[in-house]
Amino acid sequence: MNAVLPARRKDLEDLKKPGSGRQDSDSLDLQRMAETIIPLVARIEWCRRRRRQAPTQHEVEGWCAEEEGLWDALFERDHTDQYRHSPPSVFERYAMGLEDGRALIRLG
Repeated sequence: MNAVLPARRKDLEDLKKPGSGRQDSDSLDLQRMAETIIPLVARIEWCRRRRRQAPTQHEVEGWCAEEEGLWDALFERDHTDQYRHSPPSVFERYAMGLEDGRALIRLG
C-alpha cells in the first residue's frame, strides 16, 4: 500500500496543471480537490514513516490511530466510538488525526 500513495500524489499534482479537466469548472474543482488532498496524503505518509520507526508497540498503535483518523476525515467517516475503548493516548491520537484531517480539508 505504501507504493500507491506516491503514485496518487503524482496524479493529484497533474490535476493542478492547467487543462487537466474536461471543462473549466471541472478543472477548478479538480485543482481544489488536489490542493486539499495532497497535504492530507503527505501527513498520512508521515504517520507511516513514523510508525515504522516507532520503538514500542504502544507508539505503533498511536501512529496507526492517527493515520486512521486522517483517512476517516478524507472519507467522511468517524470511528470515534470504536476508539473510546482504546487506551487514552491511542484515542487521543485518533481524535487528533480526525480533527487535523478535517481542518486540512476545510482549508483546501
